[in-house]
Amino acid sequence: MKGGEPDLNNLSKQIIVDWQRGNIPFHTKPPLTEEEEEAENKKVQELDPKFKNPLEEAAEHLTKA
Repeated sequence: MKGGEPDLNNLSKQIIVDWQRGNIPFHTKPPLTEEEEEAENKKVQELDPKFKNPLEEAAEHLTKA
């Protein structure tokens, strides 16, 4: 726009259109391998031995019930 002011209204609309049409890529991290997961769990246990993996904790609750 005039005076170097950004046109945020049209910019936001264009971002939404680009997202809907797939012009903005979206990627996720690949899942960890078992070795990477074990290494990560060891690191966490070294830092805080009281911390439990939420999935393991949920499994414990299910087996107790």
